[in-house]
Amino acid sequence: MGRKKRNRGHKTDPKSELALKGGRAKRTTKNRISISACMIVKNEENLLPQCLESIGSYVQEVIIVDTGSTDRTIEIAEKYGAKVYHHPWENDFSKHRNQSISYATGDWIFVLDGDEEVIQWDHQIDSTLLTRENDSVYVKVENIYGKGEGEAWHNSIRLFRNNEKMRYEGRVHNELSGYEHASCSAISIYHRGYNLDPQKGEKKYVRTTSLLEQEIEKDPNNPKYHHYLAVAYLGKHLYDKALREAKKALYLASMHDRESTLYLWTRFVAAVCWVNTNRLGEAERMCLGAIRTSRVHIDSHYILSSLYYHRGEIRPFMDHSDEYLSLMKRLKNNPGEFGTMVHNTIKHEWRVRLHRGFAFAELGEEAKADKEYSLSLKVCHDKGEYYKQRCLFHLRRSEDGLSGRFLRKALKYNPEDKELQEAKGKLNKNMKVDGGERKTYKLMGAHRQEADEPAISLCIIVKDEEDFLPRCLESVKHCVDEIIIVDTGSTDSTVEIARQYTDKVYFHPWEGDFSKHRNQSIDYATKDWILILDADEVLLTECRKTIREATRDASTDSVYVTVRSAFDESRGEAVHNSVRIFRNNGVIHYEGRVHNRLVGEKASKMYPITILHEGYNLSPEEGRKKFVRTTTLLKKEIEEKPHHPRAHHYLASSYLAESMYDEAIDSAIRAIKLAEDNNYHDFMYLWSHFIAGISYLKTNKLDEAEEICLKALNKSPIHLDSHYLLTIIYFERKNWNKLFHHSAEYFTLLNRIQNTPGEFGPMVHNTINHRWRAHSHRGFAFTELREEEKAKEEYASALKLCDDRGEYHNLLATFHLRRSEFSIAEQHLLEALNHTPDDIGLYQNGIRIYQKLGKREKEITFLKEVLKRDSDHMSSAFRLGTIYLGEKSYSEAADLLQKVIEKDPSHSGALINYGIIARRTGELDSASTYLERALQESPNSIEALSNLGYVYYDKDDVLRAKEIFERLTETDPTLVDIHLMLCMIYIRLEDIERVVARCNKILDLLGLERHMTLNSLSDLGNLFADIGKDLFERQRPAMGSLAFDVFVYLSGETPETLKMVARMCFEQGFYNASLEYLEKAVPLNPQDWESFSLMGDCYAKMGTEEAAALSYQKASNLNTAAIPWNKAHWNNESPPSRY
Repeated sequence: MGRKKRNRGHKTDPKSELALKGGRAKRTTKNRISISACMIVKNEENLLPQCLESIGSYVQEVIIVDTGSTDRTIEIAEKYGAKVYHHPWENDFSKHRNQSISYATGDWIFVLDGDEEVIQWDHQIDSTLLTRENDSVYVKVENIYGKGEGEAWHNSIRLFRNNEKMRYEGRVHNELSGYEHASCSAISIYHRGYNLDPQKGEKKYVRTTSLLEQEIEKDPNNPKYHHYLAVAYLGKHLYDKALREAKKALYLASMHDRESTLYLWTRFVAAVCWVNTNRLGEAERMCLGAIRTSRVHIDSHYILSSLYYHRGEIRPFMDHSDEYLSLMKRLKNNPGEFGTMVHNTIKHEWRVRLHRGFAFAELGEEAKADKEYSLSLKVCHDKGEYYKQRCLFHLRRSEDGLSGRFLRKALKYNPEDKELQEAKGKLNKNMKVDGGERKTYKLMGAHRQEADEPAISLCIIVKDEEDFLPRCLESVKHCVDEIIIVDTGSTDSTVEIARQYTDKVYFHPWEGDFSKHRNQSIDYATKDWILILDADEVLLTECRKTIREATRDASTDSVYVTVRSAFDESRGEAVHNSVRIFRNNGVIHYEGRVHNRLVGEKASKMYPITILHEGYNLSPEEGRKKFVRTTTLLKKEIEEKPHHPRAHHYLASSYLAESMYDEAIDSAIRAIKLAEDNNYHDFMYLWSHFIAGISYLKTNKLDEAEEICLKALNKSPIHLDSHYLLTIIYFERKNWNKLFHHSAEYFTLLNRIQNTPGEFGPMVHNTINHRWRAHSHRGFAFTELREEEKAKEEYASALKLCDDRGEYHNLLATFHLRRSEFSIAEQHLLEALNHTPDDIGLYQNGIRIYQKLGKREKEITFLKEVLKRDSDHMSSAFRLGTIYLGEKSYSEAADLLQKVIEKDPSHSGALINYGIIARRTGELDSASTYLERALQESPNSIEALSNLGYVYYDKDDVLRAKEIFERLTETDPTLVDIHLMLCMIYIRLEDIERVVARCNKILDLLGLERHMTLNSLSDLGNLFADIGKDLFERQRPAMGSLAFDVFVYLSGETPETLKMVARMCFEQGFYNASLEYLEKAVPLNPQDWESFSLMGDCYAKMGTEEAAALSYQKASNLNTAAIPWNKAHWNNESPPSRY
């Protein structure tokens, strides 16, 4: 296949005919067309791994010509199996590119740079393109520049036959020559070489312009070099120089009749220069000329659309913007149609659409304008610039409300922008002049109420609510007559947003008391009724009319509404009824620092009004901040009113939200007791029962969970949450009848809540979205009862009701895992991952499943996935570190375990394992330090004690080792290996009596004959040899080796003794152990041919034929009578005896 490789340059680490994949090589498929990737590199350590990773599945060989790297480039290349050749840089890209091609052995060449990445491959390349008559293939190259803000596309021949005809020409922007028939492909490449920091960009500019100037000196009439020099100058905003070179390029191209698409790019460069030097007529003429050359020149249509928009020439603007958008669509669908044309304005689609939106707005076609705005924002890469342009446009049109809205958004991205600051000043001036009554700011009062219609004041307290407040106010602005906002210290744009909707914004510093500030807002209200909302709440649209209806009811002074609170990233929802509408009579007010409650109302009625509360649906970081703030205030309230249950209840709720179950139990039980002692019958304390019940369930305290739920039902049989929890509790208990009873009650109550919510008053329902879980657990019960048809019905109901298929399959995976049906559990787990691939809980469940299945590689993969999503997940880090320790990957294991120890210095398991690593890698002082620390945390840890004993023995501190091993045998007298170690130590201390005593204990533990007479140390040694043989027969080779070591100590470390032990190990099939003893024996008697012969037998049995042959040869050299190795003598049988 291919050419014979020419021996040029210096090559390192060859791996011929290998394809890369994640740093590993694999053999190519037989008869498949082979592709060699050819690259030239210099100091590409940052981007090269990404490049090589991207081509690993597609090429069979990587050729790299390095031109003088001083960083880790070569090391990275060799890691990925590339063939690396070294050539000093000669200021000639084509020369080095041709050098790389000369080393290629594949049928085809694929050329790319170290700062490029394959983002899409053409999987039909073998069967179609590469088998046709064409000799080259176009691929799409996408150049990223300006910190990712800009992008240019073009098609380039990067894949071509390795036929020695094709070669590169040109020092800088090298071009391929020699090809005849090129076709297009679906391959796409990202090129990041223009996306540089200023320092690197300056270096590249100097190098490029220097080389181009040298080319121009050699060939001054070649327009190509002038073109690329113009491009380089444009990149540095040197417009006059760029224009000069662009004009030269165009002139020379016309003189030599070279109308390549390259010079359409030159026209674009010239036009951009003219635009930036305010010579718009020249720019227009240049673009129109380019379009006459090629109607599909996207960049010219873009510049013309921009020019005509700013001139206010709507018709030509629409024509060229239509053409631009049409060509963009064609480019995306069929890039091959455009040949090698470069497209520099790909990322400007959003600007074209934004300008179209402005044009439609000026024409009064608002619907079309809104559509263009939406499409513009969708494709925009710079949201800050989009919002800025919207702000400035609406300001010019005196639409101050809209301008202010977009100003706030734009300032988030570019707070120091001069134009935005000027716009802000103008808007503030407008507000002062008009007194807040400017039409666009006065969004209130779009409707007018009848004279006898009760009027409503909306009262809100806010602090830093810029994300939530607009949606809240939009939901109610048409159904209230006054908006009162009390701000308690916002530092974001909350106040500016509020002022778009009302001029009644008041300021009070935060005093740590929600009720106080809530009452302040009510004090400012002037209307008949009060509507209370939080900024993170929204009124459902269909409820607006119902609010008016409720305030007309003369028999009530307050109105219950339904509040639905989403939490846990919207997976959970709690529902309760709350008085949020009441008469502004000066009597009704709030009490309570945190979870304030209304007092003073006398006649309440339920109306079908729903408020959505999003305040609990927070990110982990936001949730933690809210937890700290809330618990601090609650603890302060408890100090002031220690015997009132309310603050204890809400403290329990906060602890539950953070999974602090023990703390939640303590606070909830305290709240329940105080409520009972004070004879409070508030529905709130049923909620306390739920908090305690679910916390008991989470900590596997089923008796306590059952008791608290039954207690709640004794107080109120309609407590939905207790019936749900008992369903789960009785599933755990396998009490199927009670499970079916409480799940049926749960379903009945759910229907009643849906149909007649007022019946339940302000009772909170936390499990209203758990109907599918109840069906699932009924299905589990029927599965346990082997009533499969009923189980299927329940599972079908659960699946139909569940909005989160991933959570459904995860629950089934957990169920089958508990039943030890690991394969079924795996199926559900994988199905769950199909639906929610980023759910860390699924990977945690997968770890347990694959641990049970013994699929170590899968377990490792899932552990890595957990750590990728949560680098602080210490149980996964510990488990993965432990696996790596078992695989002797000590460096990886040490990194993970050290991270666990840094996070939790008392983690005894991590301390022990780190100590084991240190011992195995010879760092004995470090090992003893970590193992001593582990013993401080777990004083009786057998693993810590045994390893520490071995460490001191290895350090030759036999007395300290003896002390630890003796302590260990007191903790666990059955540890045979520790008794053997003590025998070794006693021998070294010449305490034979203790050796005999320990030997007697070992014989007893192993059930071996103990009644025998020992006449000499030799007899004692032989006894340990027998113990060693017995342990090897029991497949306990590590202990067997210890027993043999004792035998050697007692019998003397002679070649014959070591050889005898090696023979015993060999006969038991433990060839590595046998080799260890032979390696000790050979230096003592290098002329002993039998030791070498036995070595050969071990290697032969292990399948290491080369080592076996070498050992047999040594034996034969020492004794010509030794039987020469011939593997035909035996396969699985023992080698013939030579002794």
